[in-house]
Amino acid sequence: MKTLKFIILNSAIILLFSCSKDTNVSAVTEFKFTISQNVENIQEFDTAIFNIENNGNANISYVTWYIDNVEKTNDFAFEKYFEKTGNFNLKAKIFYENSLTKTIEKTIIVAERPKNLVTINKIELLSYAYNGQFYLDGHYYVKLKFDLRELDETGNSIIKYLSTENTENWNQGGPMVYPIIWNTSNANYKVKVYKTGNYYPNNQEYYHTDLSLFAAKSNGLTQQPYYQLNNLKLDLNPYRSLKPSSITITNIDTEIRLTLQWD
Repeated sequence: MKTLKFIILNSAIILLFSCSKDTNVSAVTEFKFTISQNVENIQEFDTAIFNIENNGNANISYVTWYIDNVEKTNDFAFEKYFEKTGNFNLKAKIFYENSLTKTIEKTIIVAERPKNLVTINKIELLSYAYNGQFYLDGHYYVKLKFDLRELDETGNSIIKYLSTENTENWNQGGPMVYPIIWNTSNANYKVKVYKTGNYYPNNQEYYHTDLSLFAAKSNGLTQQPYYQLNNLKLDLNPYRSLKPSSITITNIDTEIRLTLQWD
């Protein structure tokens, strides 16, 4: 009888110890989390989605996401559009199992999108439809110049090159002289053309470089102030496969030829 009581008591102790051991194991279970991304090699202008890999099947309530310590959203996943290159610190604060939290981090590297740098070596004004406005007393009186402008991130036009003044058609007794040629190989300006995708620098939507043509005509043989004759928005994306050495652009009443050098 004593032996039976001993066996029962011993079994109870073993069972109690076993339950206590299981409880402790459950209590100290460490859940492992990592950050995953759907775009492996992120480039500028890419949109990437980040998620939490929940290897221990923890009960996650929500996640607070941060970029460079700036809170962005409270959600299970985080979607981010990268308009610039660089290294970014991505942080996820995970709220799980009712009252537990854990913060994990990851460095996101955003690479530069491959692009061509295109030099405009020469600009030629081939024709202008309304020459008559420059005609006075049997002669043409017009001076011409242009500038190249680049759109910055806010859409403002920044002058990158200002041409010399062309005076070939000032006091020109015959027909208007064409083409009017500017050698721009020394302009020290290159148009950026991305090799793939419909992208433009500085996060612009349709184009990146302006070519503005200006004219100064005569009033009683006195030169008047310059005014904008035409504005051409250069989109070289359609030409990036063939990389032509020259292209001709027509904008309403103006025809211009560009001599290009692709890197």
